[in-house]
Amino acid sequence: PRPLPVGSFHLVDMPGLGFAKVAAPLRARWNAFLSEYFASRRELRMVVHLIDSQVPLQETDVSIMQMVGAAVAARSEQEGSGLAPPLDYAVVLTKADKNDGRVSSRTVDQVRRALESAGCPAATPLVPSSAKTRMGREAVWMLLREVMSEVRLEES
Repeated sequence: PRPLPVGSFHLVDMPGLGFAKVAAPLRARWNAFLSEYFASRRELRMVVHLIDSQVPLQETDVSIMQMVGAAVAARSEQEGSGLAPPLDYAVVLTKADKNDGRVSSRTVDQVRRALESAGCPAATPLVPSSAKTRMGREAVWMLLREVMSEVRLEES
């Protein structure tokens, strides 16, 4: 891939990962690819995981958390080796407007427990959001800017 201009980045979506109707062997290949990608892709600096706050935590969400937890651990073991820089992770809890602009404490607790169980950093940000009201939009941009600032420091 072509190098990006300094200060720019790509946002990559994994549409349908949780809802795609595919055979188990294909889903297993996707998961294997993502696990390797999260752990070793040098250019990948942050995973922003969107979770619907209005439904119980899905198996695919837990699976993604486990992949990220393993990748964060693998990258921290490699720190200083030049193989892959640290990986940041944030969870965006969508549709918060449906509950008066809040995410239920039950949902937050469920997500926190799943993150801990998956080996994700305890400080993983949880950002309540709403596409409708734009709630959380600035918080997500702040997280992205922070990662980009770190990248710029490394490049200089």
